[in-house]
Amino acid sequence: MAANLKQVVDQNLECPVCLSFFKEPKILTCSHTFCKGCLQSFLDFQPDEQKLSCPVCRKETVVTDGEVSRLQTNLTVRALVEDVQTQVQVCSNCDSEDKALAVVYCKDCGDYLCESCKKMHSKWAKFSGHSIVAASDVCTGKVTLRRKGQCQKHPSEDEECFCLDCNEYICFRCSVLEHTQGGHKVLEAAVYETEQKKNIDDLASKAKSKICDFDKYVAYVAEQRGRLQKVQEDLSRDIDVAYEETVRKLTERKGVLKSDVGQRIKKFDKLLENMEQKGCQQITRINAVCGLVENGLKIPLQKEALRTHKTLCQEMEQLLSRVDQNDQNPRRTAEEGEQLRFTPSQRTEGLEMGQLQGDSMWILHMESQLPIKNSMRGMAVSPGNTVDIGCWTGGIVTFSSDGILQEVVLNTLEMCALQFTTDGGYVIRDYGNNICLYTPHCCKKLRVKFETLSDEEGGLGDLTVDKDGNILSSYRTTKTIQVFEPSGGKPVREIQCEGFEPQQIFAMGSRDMVVVKSDGHTVRVLDGLSGATMDCITKEGVDAYPAVCKDDSILIAWVNYEQGLVSISQYTRELKHIQNVVTDFKITKPSRPWYYLQEFKTGEIAFCTPGKLFIFRETRD
Repeated sequence: MAANLKQVVDQNLECPVCLSFFKEPKILTCSHTFCKGCLQSFLDFQPDEQKLSCPVCRKETVVTDGEVSRLQTNLTVRALVEDVQTQVQVCSNCDSEDKALAVVYCKDCGDYLCESCKKMHSKWAKFSGHSIVAASDVCTGKVTLRRKGQCQKHPSEDEECFCLDCNEYICFRCSVLEHTQGGHKVLEAAVYETEQKKNIDDLASKAKSKICDFDKYVAYVAEQRGRLQKVQEDLSRDIDVAYEETVRKLTERKGVLKSDVGQRIKKFDKLLENMEQKGCQQITRINAVCGLVENGLKIPLQKEALRTHKTLCQEMEQLLSRVDQNDQNPRRTAEEGEQLRFTPSQRTEGLEMGQLQGDSMWILHMESQLPIKNSMRGMAVSPGNTVDIGCWTGGIVTFSSDGILQEVVLNTLEMCALQFTTDGGYVIRDYGNNICLYTPHCCKKLRVKFETLSDEEGGLGDLTVDKDGNILSSYRTTKTIQVFEPSGGKPVREIQCEGFEPQQIFAMGSRDMVVVKSDGHTVRVLDGLSGATMDCITKEGVDAYPAVCKDDSILIAWVNYEQGLVSISQYTRELKHIQNVVTDFKITKPSRPWYYLQEFKTGEIAFCTPGKLFIFRETRD
């Protein structure tokens, strides 16, 4: 009985993550306790480093500045662990009352043995293959004992079965008397453990494959940085040649030019460095969670450890599904750096020496008054590379990428959102939240019905079409996004927007991600399946209006409505800054603070106010 009691005590002093005695135990707000190091590892692969989701119950604990050390220490557990680790273990085989101190533990017999009993044990042939470990290693938790649990209802019975519905080990009697009769699915414990091992092996295999991919990616990014280094060396050599030809008078000009080269190359190199670091961080995160998941192979998991391990496996699945590398970004960045050219000056006097060429700039290409004044409610770029503007008073206005007005259709149709199907047909949402489809060109309404929320139920919102042709409809009141197949009917799934309104939404062209304008000043990138916020960016004092580019980078127009100023910047899909496109562009303050941003397939940028369309175009110096 005492041995069973000690086993229960020891088991409850083990961390559910690492399955060893608690080391620096920290308690969460939900009252669950874990090792400080285990919590730090678990926090490292959480989307928000300021919040920690409990591996057992999933309740969140705020982690100030991401420092796990600031969490409250569980002083009681720490004291118990210290007492257990310092206690003296006596021989469990001696018959006398004054038992000798144990020096070893037999993992096969389950007995602590003193020096005399150890010698006797080693002489018996049937004990020759038994595994012997130091008793001190067992007491300090250095060696974890493999043990089979006893049923709490039937103490004489081993937990030989596992109930999938209750997620716990049970004895055979419990299986027959309770769980099977209740319709639960029960497996032999050995079968369940075999399946768990296979699942863990599969996850570990996926992790190794993903790490291999990122190893190649990091090497590829380094190669692109080498290309930039070569560009800098070539440019420096050309500058040196021109310097030698114009002698000492050009020393100051030479320094200016080299500094310019360094600054321009540094901009591209910094982008590649960030990509390289992100790749390395992903490798570290995958290794960390993989190590925690593989801990589940050590012993049959019990109680909180089972729930913790299930949570870890789910976290690893999500981590592996959302991390990926994009070879296009480093290649494109290096190619932009290669566009730099040094052109020697043809003048024989002065300190001109030459100029660096290759940087681009954005200029206003066209500004046009909308034919239907102060009525813009939505804007989308068609497969034919036109920009179509939907009007809440009725009509769709079409402009070419050169800013030429082409046509106005569906004059009587009032709308609050506009998008295109993959074949160029219109997807229109009216003020009753009804979604209608129209054919290209002739604009014939299709007989397809979508079971959307009414305006009273869901409130106003926006439309977008994802890479698979599905239609996404957002609702500001219910803070949800419904996903419909183009054939209509009920939504196939619903995305919950936790704590924010989806005001404008844009689906990425190659990934299951949705870019959302929320709360005025904030842009978020959501997982299109789970709705989890992957990244977000906020600027106080200005309103954000996003758009997704053809390469899945993100444009954001930051609008100061009161001052009538617009700045447009480009970001990666992780919302890392790439470049400033337009800075403090002055517009006439419209009567309604409502704007839309889009990128043409040919690269021009369209920005629309309720009454005007602006088209910006990139030029090279």
